Amino acid sequence: MLGAQGGSRSLPLAHSAAILARMSGSGEKDASGVGQGDMTTPARCVLVAVGEDRPGIVAAVTKMLFDLGCNLEDSTMALLAGQFAILLVVGLPEGEPEQEGIERLRSALSGLEVGMGLVCHVFPAPPVGSRTEGRPWSVNVYGADKPGIVFNMSTLLAERGANVVDLTTRMIPATDAARAGSDRHGSMASVGWLKPEAYAEGAHEATYVLVMTVALPPDVSGDALAREVSDLAAILGIHASMHPLDADVL
Repeated sequence: MLGAQGGSRSLPLAHSAAILARMSGSGEKDASGVGQGDMTTPARCVLVAVGEDRPGIVAAVTKMLFDLGCNLEDSTMALLAGQFAILLVVGLPEGEPEQEGIERLRSALSGLEVGMGLVCHVFPAPPVGSRTEGRPWSVNVYGADKPGIVFNMSTLLAERGANVVDLTTRMIPATDAARAGSDRHGSMASVGWLKPEAYAEGAHEATYVLVMTVALPPDVSGDALAREVSDLAAILGIHASMHPLDADVL
């Protein structure tokens, strides 16, 4: 997993020089000062890795990418039930054909699969501009855990054309929920939109929390959909709210 950071120990001189050369970009520049490869967008791929949590996973994966001359662009990492999952968007070295780069990654990952006990998969990334655009809104749901919460909420959103771009769920133990009901500095402080009184009514039950970021198409009213989300939550016996986010959230 992420692991502890080292102290003030310096890197070997040769290693430091290699890092500086790699990060500064050593490509030749023409008379205008523009690198010869600057006009070409490097190929990209998606890397997925999952394995039993242990120190050093992130360090091993990112070292492999660095050694191959790849650039880590976007990433999501999470620990669930003792399994550490990594989802990365990786920029391949400039000028390297996509398929060749992916094959090099797969070859290098085979060593990590054995050494770190990871299950890895690499596949081409879609073009940068191909992701769904829309107005970002947040959907926040909480209540007693029961089957079908994510299914029902996501189905309503899909039927209205809303695209889920981020989703997180958490189970809050009853003891923590009860503490949050009387103390805002309890373990739920990190989920600021939750209301303490919501826990007081169900302090003896675990609380299920669902947070989604969705992209709304231009022809969908966020306020109208927010009312539908609230009505559906009432039918399910839970609580829900929906509000717009700043555009740069996506």
